[in-house]
Formats: sequence, structure tokens, C-alpha cells
Amino acid sequence: VVGRQRHGGDSWAGGTGERGRFSIRLAGRGGERLLTTQCFVKGHPQNERDGILRSIRDARQRESVLADFRPLEGSRIGELTARFDVVLGLTPDDA
Repeated sequence: VVGRQRHGGDSWAGGTGERGRFSIRLAGRGGERLLTTQCFVKGHPQNERDGILRSIRDARQRESVLADFRPLEGSRIGELTARFDVVLGLTPDDA
């Protein structure tokens, strides 16, 4: 699945907003929610205070929800890009 996340404001991009994360929701054809996960911006100053991220004690599991956002090459408006894989049927312990 390839997608684009649009967000009103710049909080997830490391700007002045409150949170350094956003939700990813996958739904079936009828709109039934199949999966919800969080993607955190690696290095965002709010990460240290985020209760969800802090609750992930295992370092490998915590690293799996962090995305390294970087400037999008050729962007004229300062867009950022990151890779965040959503893998169904495999946990960090299985990897």
C-alpha cells in the first residue's frame, strides 16, 4: 500500500505543533476499521513526553514505530517524506 498523509499544520513534521505522531487507519470496503497504528516522527521533541511512545518499553518495538522524515527532493513547498512499513501478520518478535 502506498499512500500520502496530509496534515493540517506542521506538528507531525517537527514544527510548532503539540504532537510528533499521526494515526494510520486501514478500513475494509464497507468502512469497517481493520487496523489502526501510530507513526512517530523520529527526533521530534514531543516524543519524550508522549505517553503512547513511552509505554513501548522494548527498544526494537519502539524503533519500529519511528519514521525518519527528510526533505522531499525537488519540493518547492518544504514537503517531507518518510518510509513507514505496515506489515500484517508479523510482529517485531517474529522478525
